[in-house]
Amino acid sequence: MGSNKHMRAYIGFVSLVVVSALNFIGCVEKGAWTGNALVETKYGAIRGVEADSSTWVWKGIPYAKPPIKMLRWKAPQEPDSWEGVRESRKF
Repeated sequence: MGSNKHMRAYIGFVSLVVVSALNFIGCVEKGAWTGNALVETKYGAIRGVEADSSTWVWKGIPYAKPPIKMLRWKAPQEPDSWEGVRESRKF
């Protein structure tokens, strides 16, 4: 039970880190923000949501492949790319 709670908190934290990194990896050019929560990452497009009048969020963005089977206890591997728009409005 507790493990699941910690995993959700960890995923939430990682999502915030990824969102913070969007500007640094060139997903949103400085001065180009139009209020559209759709941004392009190197893995595919993601759509977030406006949390309040001054905050936008993108939730549940995969930052690595799931650490299962052969990937267990290994360094994180980049996630697979996706086609279309990945809705990132909830975890």
